[in-house]
Amino acid sequence: RLSERPFAALGVSCGCERVAAALPAFLAAARSLAEPAKPAIIVGGAVFALNPALACEIGADFAAVEPESARRISGALLERQHL
Repeated sequence: RLSERPFAALGVSCGCERVAAALPAFLAAARSLAEPAKPAIIVGGAVFALNPALACEIGADFAAVEPESARRISGALLERQHL
């Protein structure tokens, strides 16, 4: 449950446009549950591999277009958090 513990980042994978249409509301709810923290939201999956700009449109902070980029982004976020 998102509201039980603070979190620095949230990763969401999405494989189809129909599900992507529901992500703006989901991401907004996740952010409100995380307050006062401001977690980074990373999205990935087939939808974002085809259209990385969609990440900004739905309110995400980063698009990971392949698994390796998700690992790099989350690693960099964790490093920055510990500085």
